[in-house]
Amino acid sequence: TMELLILTLIIAASLASNDLSVEEQWKSFKTDFKKAYKSPNEEAIRYRNFEKNLNKINDHNEQYRKGLVSYTLGVNQFADLTPEEIAANINQSQL
Repeated sequence: TMELLILTLIIAASLASNDLSVEEQWKSFKTDFKKAYKSPNEEAIRYRNFEKNLNKINDHNEQYRKGLVSYTLGVNQFADLTPEEIAANINQSQL
């Protein structure tokens, strides 16, 4: 039906705009924190880490908006790292 087609197009457009938003945030992140990667492969890995971390940040902040947690999260210089790399950086800074 026409309604189903319109709904499908709206969902597809929404998903596409979300992807674009991640890409825009990725570009801003790289500029803001002066990130440069050794190879396209490394950049792809870092982008996936960034995207996962951004999803965690957004999920957490949605919980904040619902009053389920008392603080918000945001993107920082560690947003392209894995949880293990973040922990290693934090432990190094405490030495």
